[in-house]
Amino acid sequence: MSNPKANSVIVRFVGVMLLVLVIPFTILLILTTTRLSTMEREDAHQYLSSNLRTVSSTVDQILRNLEFSHIPIFQDRAFSTGIRRLAPYDDREEYSDFRNITGIRNRISEVAVANAYIHSVYVYSFSARRMFSSRINWDPAFNHFDGTNVEWLNTYFSNDLGYPWHITREVRGDRTILSSYRDIQIYGDGFPIALVSINVDASSITQKLSEVTPDDVGCAFIMDGNGNVIRQVCHQDGACEAVIAQIPLAEMEGYFETHNLFVSFYTSSYSGLRYVIATSLDQIQTSVPLMRQLIILFFLLIALLAVVVVFLVYYYLYVPIKALHSGMNRLQDGDFAVRLPQSPTAEFDYINRSFNHMAENIRKLINENYANKLVNKEAELRNLQNQINEHFLYNTLDSIRWLARKENAPEASDMVLLLANFYRLSLSSGKDVIPVKDVLEMLKNYLNIQMYRMRDALSFTVSCEPSLLSQRILKNSLQPIVENAIIHGVSGLDRPGVIEVRVTRQDGLMRIMVNDNGKGFSADKLKQVRQQLDLQDPYCEHSFALKTIQSQLQIFYGLNIALHIDTVYGQGSSVWFDLPIAPEGAEHRDDTIEDDNRG
Repeated sequence: MSNPKANSVIVRFVGVMLLVLVIPFTILLILTTTRLSTMEREDAHQYLSSNLRTVSSTVDQILRNLEFSHIPIFQDRAFSTGIRRLAPYDDREEYSDFRNITGIRNRISEVAVANAYIHSVYVYSFSARRMFSSRINWDPAFNHFDGTNVEWLNTYFSNDLGYPWHITREVRGDRTILSSYRDIQIYGDGFPIALVSINVDASSITQKLSEVTPDDVGCAFIMDGNGNVIRQVCHQDGACEAVIAQIPLAEMEGYFETHNLFVSFYTSSYSGLRYVIATSLDQIQTSVPLMRQLIILFFLLIALLAVVVVFLVYYYLYVPIKALHSGMNRLQDGDFAVRLPQSPTAEFDYINRSFNHMAENIRKLINENYANKLVNKEAELRNLQNQINEHFLYNTLDSIRWLARKENAPEASDMVLLLANFYRLSLSSGKDVIPVKDVLEMLKNYLNIQMYRMRDALSFTVSCEPSLLSQRILKNSLQPIVENAIIHGVSGLDRPGVIEVRVTRQDGLMRIMVNDNGKGFSADKLKQVRQQLDLQDPYCEHSFALKTIQSQLQIFYGLNIALHIDTVYGQGSSVWFDLPIAPEGAEHRDDTIEDDNRG
């Protein structure tokens, strides 16, 4: 630690600790002692106001949805007609009146049960002085209802604030409700003939306030713009009345203090409902001296912690980094025998072991590099030797062909020529991907050889669209399928076998199909083959050739390539697959490969 440059990390770390921890907390101590009281009140208001906003938002959403309950009532033409035709009870025509009031009661009952928050639906006819309630099926007093001294009706007439919901009382009983009024008017008249209200039990609204109200509050309640109050809780006698008297009605949101209470309120701009929570000042105030002592103690703990952290950083961070830096310099200078010691921390120990493993791998790679060069030279020589062997095979088959002609065996000569051509295309100088025209030429050589064996029992057709002749495919992707068609399909038939190979363009892809008129697959055999093709393991016990071809195609072209099998048992089979078409770039022949041979 004597070298200042070597200890620069520790010096910087101590400086960061002082800058990030000590200085900010010193400033915080000064600010806290001067503004603690204000911050406590602001925090209390923020907390209480947040709860009130949550309640207001929830209640507003409920009430907005309930306002839409007026729509089915006013859209019901039969309901509106029934209201207009409603006569005073003593002047009614019984049958017509029965139909009207039945329609009215049914409609308001349907609306009332449509939403769990709806306590009741009221309908009052001004002209007929008749009252209807979704909760009361029959009440003689409703037949001559003048509404005198009925708070529900008086609340409607005193509505001059424009808010959609008002606190009132139900017509029968003392339950406090919130009502949303809509009047029914005759077009062009301007005077209401009836009144409809959707009513909500106030307890279901105050329940939302109770969910966010702390247990130690002095009082909590809801009031509307007319000063009507739904009281939720009051732990102090006279507290709610004192709070109500002090609320500034002109303000939508705020807080104030009264009678040793801290009051926070919030007013909904939609419903006009004012949500109020008042709690004791003792619950939100804390001791400033105690807070100062706690902050000073915390500052001392931070200083002590900084000393401990500096020591730990030096021992567990700086020392391992320094060792790693030294080892990297030695490795850069060519000392591949350098090894880092075990570190006391798991992370640096993992890094050191990885460094040692990397150094060992570099040493091995350097030692193996020369051996790899020798192997590459040997591979080049082996490739040249294979080309010589391939050339020797062609010369040997050509010699056998001329010897067969000399011995007057033309068929043997032709078969040797076909075999030589087949191997020439099959070997393709070690290439795995060759043009379609070469693959089809190889197939024709193979099928012609099979025709010498099967004579009249086999014929074949090979065709390809000219534009696809230069496309390149795996050279061994077709011959095993054709061989399967001969061995398992047309071999042993009581009729001549036909093999058809077609290469066509289908939906922007190149479709390669092998058809035969052979035995076909039974349902069980077809199911077994398809299950084998669906397996992930390319080395399956059954359908080895088909599965191998599909695996090769998927490796070369992608996993979306698959073999497809269509068959009719006793009539033949078709095996086909689709490959992507490479962009145009090679010359194409003008004629279509079409080679029909009959034995």
